[in-house]
Amino acid sequence: MTDANKYMDNLRAKLEAKMIASAELYYNTEHYQAAAVTFKNVLLDFPDTRDAEEISFKIVNSWFSYAGQSVVCRRPERYDMAIESYFDFIKQYPQSSKADQAKSLYERSIALKDKANNEITTYKINCDELTKEN
Repeated sequence: MTDANKYMDNLRAKLEAKMIASAELYYNTEHYQAAAVTFKNVLLDFPDTRDAEEISFKIVNSWFSYAGQSVVCRRPERYDMAIESYFDFIKQYPQSSKADQAKSLYERSIALKDKANNEITTYKINCDELTKEN
């Protein structure tokens, strides 16, 4: 029984490392949506990971970067995801060394969301037509 538990712990550690490496690969290759989802899955599958704080910050950063790459009609909802991720991060890690960086991303998300909404209104962009099947 003891040996079996050791093997299971070892396998869980390897699976965790593999999932983090996958998320990092998505992040480094600028596939930010995939990175955010994969990082989130790491936290769901391994809530006691020692990298949880860094992963939570990267989720915020990934959603922020993903929103910035998006078409104007999709930006508001995607900046909302960055804002929501910020609140999750700051709730979990209020004393984090990355709290200032996360707050900056949060504030920029709000400003850029407002800018995207203004562009949609100013230029009378029909987002329903542009975002069909996307």
